[in-house]
Amino acid sequence: MLNEINQKILKQNNAEVLYRFLQDIHAKVNIFIWQDRGGRENAQFGIKKVQFSNREHIIEWKENKNLKYGRVDEGENPMGVKRSPVMILRKEIDPKAFQQILTYLETVKPELLKEIEFLKSLFYSHGLHDIS
Repeated sequence: MLNEINQKILKQNNAEVLYRFLQDIHAKVNIFIWQDRGGRENAQFGIKKVQFSNREHIIEWKENKNLKYGRVDEGENPMGVKRSPVMILRKEIDPKAFQQILTYLETVKPELLKEIEFLKSLFYSHGLHDIS
């Protein structure tokens, strides 16, 4: 189940932008949202940037920019040391990945529906187009 991490424990670097972090530890889904403070009332809910990732895929959208899609590369574990995953950009969204993400978003709690509906509309409008 997707839950929002308490904003009091997140580092907020910008007085004008609220950083939000939603996580589902069981499905290994993370959603990061950069949003105007008090911006939930406008058409984009004040969303400036959003990043969705799961075990294999990452999608990022920035205001006035194209959607970016990439594969998550966990890398190797040399001598048992876990390295940070990296995003390997792709020119097109993998349709299977796109469908997995949309299917997951259908399961979100009602209190997050405004933002999730915006994300779904974003993904649908950009989903199967070239994103280079």
